[in-house]
Amino acid sequence: MDFSFNIILLIVFHILTACAVSKDCTARGIKKKDAYVISSFFFPIIAGIVYGCKRKRLSQADDMPENSSKLISSAKVLSVIAVITLAASGVAGTMTMNNSDPMLTEHYDIIKYDREGKPYFFNQKVKFYDRQGNVYYKDDFNSSFIDAQTNEEYDYLNCYVDKDGYFVQHDVYSGTLDHMIFHDGSEHSYLLGITAQWNKDGELYDSDGNRIYLT
Repeated sequence: MDFSFNIILLIVFHILTACAVSKDCTARGIKKKDAYVISSFFFPIIAGIVYGCKRKRLSQADDMPENSSKLISSAKVLSVIAVITLAASGVAGTMTMNNSDPMLTEHYDIIKYDREGKPYFFNQKVKFYDRQGNVYYKDDFNSSFIDAQTNEEYDYLNCYVDKDGYFVQHDVYSGTLDHMIFHDGSEHSYLLGITAQWNKDGELYDSDGNRIYLT
């Protein structure tokens, strides 16, 4: 599912809202029908609410159509379908974001994941786990890491993620840091913690959206 389906649903919502307003205006013989129909197409939520609140007080023609009751019923049905379409659009948009690549979800700040594939919405802090089960968070102000158990703060240059996605600490001066990958002098490598992110399958990526394979 991609953004095009979400956009199609939104367009349908605009059209349905305009049609509902058009039928209701016709049924009530409202004189400024065109203005309300056009505004409800371009601004369906705002215009729809305004029209719904004011429709009984709007200026009306002397003669009402004979099928007024049917038109009003049709308008109500279209309004319900429009609301359902809007809800479906929201669900489709969320699913699209959930299945998009890590950089896209990071950019829109809609959803992130930890190493276990657990989702985090909006401004929730992603949990980093060490092998003992302790939890750490990135600090929003200085990129350091905070121990959730003790509130102790660790310099981001000493905080890494290993090949299994676990939080580890290393003295950067005891090894080499090359393009955010730390080498400890043995066969092991680690990703700098502030650049680490995961997809829903727990696969590790860096902040540029590159899939990371550590040793």
